[in-house]
Amino acid sequence: MAGADAAALQQEIALLRSVLASGTDGSIELDDFWRFKALNDAAELLLKQSRNALLGRNLWECFPQLVKTSAYGLLHAAVQDLRVRHFEDEIPGVGAWVEFHVHPHPRGLLIYLRDQTARKRAEGNLARLTAIADCSPSPVFEIDSGGGIAYANRAGREILASVPDAGPAAVLPARFDAIVQTCLATREGRRDLPAEFAGRTFSWAFFPSPDLRSVYACGEEVTGQVRLRTELADAQKNEAIGQLAGGIVHDFNSLLTVIDGLVEVIRNTSDVPPDAAEAGRLIGQASAHAATLTRQILTFGRRQRLNLLPIDLVDCACEVHSLLARTLGERVRIRLDLPAHQLPILGDHGMLEQVFLNLVFNARDAMPNGGEIVLRLRAVDVDQPTASVLLDARVGQFARLQVRDAGTGMDPDLVAQIFEPFFTTKPPGQGTGLGLSIVLAAVKQHQGWVNVESVVGEGTTVCVFFPLATILAPPPPPPPGVLPDELPPPPPHPRPMPQTWHMPPVARPLGPAAEAPPAPPKPAGVAAEAPAPAREQPPEASGPVAVLLVEDNDAIRGLLGHYLEVRGFEVFRAATGEAALTLWRDGATHAAVLITDIVMPGRLSGPQLAAEMLQDNSALRVIYMSGYSNDERMKGLQLDEGVNFLGKPFAPSDLGDVVARALGQVR
Repeated sequence: MAGADAAALQQEIALLRSVLASGTDGSIELDDFWRFKALNDAAELLLKQSRNALLGRNLWECFPQLVKTSAYGLLHAAVQDLRVRHFEDEIPGVGAWVEFHVHPHPRGLLIYLRDQTARKRAEGNLARLTAIADCSPSPVFEIDSGGGIAYANRAGREILASVPDAGPAAVLPARFDAIVQTCLATREGRRDLPAEFAGRTFSWAFFPSPDLRSVYACGEEVTGQVRLRTELADAQKNEAIGQLAGGIVHDFNSLLTVIDGLVEVIRNTSDVPPDAAEAGRLIGQASAHAATLTRQILTFGRRQRLNLLPIDLVDCACEVHSLLARTLGERVRIRLDLPAHQLPILGDHGMLEQVFLNLVFNARDAMPNGGEIVLRLRAVDVDQPTASVLLDARVGQFARLQVRDAGTGMDPDLVAQIFEPFFTTKPPGQGTGLGLSIVLAAVKQHQGWVNVESVVGEGTTVCVFFPLATILAPPPPPPPGVLPDELPPPPPHPRPMPQTWHMPPVARPLGPAAEAPPAPPKPAGVAAEAPAPAREQPPEASGPVAVLLVEDNDAIRGLLGHYLEVRGFEVFRAATGEAALTLWRDGATHAAVLITDIVMPGRLSGPQLAAEMLQDNSALRVIYMSGYSNDERMKGLQLDEGVNFLGKPFAPSDLGDVVARALGQVR
């Protein structure tokens, strides 16, 4: 019977060995000296060594690299305490990550090895993909079929944390759950799905997962792109409006030139009835007001030609304050908060006045029940962190103008629209909506920017930044024959004690232009000295000086030609550049002065005509006229108002003075 039991035991052992040999997991049997007693085919494949090369040899001799791994200590611990151990470790040199199951016994130990290399690689790939997704600044979500968030990368978690009460619906496109169902049903993705929240705009793309159990939602923030597209659309719209306005203003200024000329004729006529003289005065006032409106339209369209001069912004504010004190009314007070030092900038005085006036009037309208407007000026240093958060800002030293009211205030949506052309919150008929658009256009032409801060119910503060200059023109000299101590005392300057910020030393004025500011041009509609009724002969001329007048407007050509003839000039007239060039080349005129409109019909513009004639006679004096002072055809021309350029509208006497000045330059 004992023999039968022994035979049965041997059969069971043989069966077990057969099972172990054919298993997919590797099995190794070691004796108490760590020598290989047996191993199956799977172990050979896993260890990448044949059975014959391993049997009878020591484990640490065959795989010395195991000594440096955690498996070395765990295997020894299993032998010492005769306890089963389960662990994972990589076998160096083999390139396999193995799951160890160690079963010790008194005569050695059995080790079962399961290859986990594929799983570990998959886990590593998953970890890398997760890290990549987490490092992405764009949000990524995995959305299950029920609309729940199964996964969110770091950016996605941050976005969800910013709207804790609203949930995914606040940041994802509208009806995103329906989009998920559509993607799963059609097995196709959806792109360019917009969503807005907290002032940010995202574009989302949805893709079904391979197992069709969820959808991946990938977002890209396009707030900056949307803003740029909006700004581009606004710029194109403003450019179109500006071109239209420029064309209209050109023709309108030509009409105003005729009106101003006829008004001057009325004023210079001695036997005009009083009623007609008063009518002429009123017409002149209306023409001057119309000329101001055209300048504002050109400023809005950024078509106004800048006359940049060194200006103290503090003095400009004081001048505007004295004007506003009489126009704001009793319920609105304006308080100046000015530095003790100068704030020199290079600016156009007329445009700067428009900026001040429009901002103050806008603040007044925001306080229907009255209140106080604070006008504050300071010199500020704009650093990089500040410039990065303010639209259009840049680093440097600037003069900051703040106009603060205590009015109704505005919400962010309203603030975003206030600079749009023709946008107004006033009732119909009480505002054009161009005031702040003109402010923005003028400030940008001065290389500055505007920032608005407003709180509903608390008021609005508009901050305007102008680049500081380092030179400032000295005050004009006293009138001839008046001693300095005879001049009236200056008005009290509302400046506080010096602030902690100091201007750099004022540089020595450069060139004759900085020695004294030029005389301000005569406003349109205001008559100059009446010309003598008799013909005036230009000095040092043996005969009448010939002038070639080129103007396509018949009324202006006739009016200016008549006035120049009264002043003693011989006038040749032409309606186009081609006609004028024909007169010149055929010898019909020996003109010493060319007076031409810049914008002309036909092939030749005013500058092109002048270029042709100057080739024949370099001593020719050229005077340009235009009702549109920033035309493309003016680029490259050296134009000086009152010297070789007159912007329409102007009085005929102004033209006579400029011609006489040009002839004086010939001498």
